[in-house]
Amino acid sequence: MNKWKENRVFVLLAAIVIAGIVIIAYKNIMPPIPLDLTPGVYTGTGEGYGGEITVTATVDEAGTITDVVITGDGESADIGKKYIDDGTFAGQIIEDQHYDIDGVSGATYTTYGVREAAEDALTQAEQ
Repeated sequence: MNKWKENRVFVLLAAIVIAGIVIIAYKNIMPPIPLDLTPGVYTGTGEGYGGEITVTATVDEAGTITDVVITGDGESADIGKKYIDDGTFAGQIIEDQHYDIDGVSGATYTTYGVREAAEDALTQAEQ
């Protein structure tokens, strides 16, 4: 391979790496857009590792998420369900005041299901 082709490959790989770093940095620097929520109790569902996950969120008169109850009986007891039961996911939703939570490493599919269910519930609260 001549020098020109070697350099093009190097430049392309460097551009891909830089783009990845920018995307990750943007996600970590830019907080989600705050939600404008209507008071009430809202329930949403999502698909986790072991089936359906349900999130019920309570929004007070100030538009603040004050309580979150999550169920996902089909999730793995020692991984996903553990973080549902110990309040990790619910705590993140309340702390962030958003459905776009970080989740838990190792419980990826449960995290996706919780996010989907929380987004379903909180989108109803935005209407």
